[in-house]
Amino acid sequence: MTDRGSRSSSRVSSHYHKYTGGIYRGRKHDWSNRANGFPTDPMVFDRNLDGFGRPIEWKVNALAFPNNDPSNGPSNEDWADVYCDGYDSSRCAKPLMKISAIRDVLGRVRSVNTRFGHPMNNNGQQVDDELHENRWRGYTYAKHGFLKRAWEKDEKGYSPVDTHTLIPNAITNTDLNDVGK
Repeated sequence: MTDRGSRSSSRVSSHYHKYTGGIYRGRKHDWSNRANGFPTDPMVFDRNLDGFGRPIEWKVNALAFPNNDPSNGPSNEDWADVYCDGYDSSRCAKPLMKISAIRDVLGRVRSVNTRFGHPMNNNGQQVDDELHENRWRGYTYAKHGFLKRAWEKDEKGYSPVDTHTLIPNAITNTDLNDVGK
């Protein structure tokens, strides 16, 4: 991975820090809550690539972890306590947003799972993430490569559409018809 430098303004500085073989993989935005004078962790944007260099996963994390390993604990414990209202790795280490895609052999996106969620509290009580939506979208294509059909399903909590049977680079219209029912 190559570090391509940084750009900054008075409030936010962006460090374009992840390239693999010339392919952009993510960046880090350093910012601080200057109104309260409280230092925060950077927002970390990551992209994971498949074997062909195509993006298959995008993540945004509000907390930074040494070596990107949540088991090491947060880089900034004070910010983690504020962000989570008491740091708990099972709730706070999850990405703020995560998008996962499955592509077919031609590289077309066939299945997309999207999850947005941050730790929530109600009067000091931790609230389950079941209030956040999980969204699934599926796409089938006609013989000439045109979009044939699209599905979209919204679900609450940790019950996204079950896509474990979909095999990357081998997914077919029949597979998606079964999942999209």
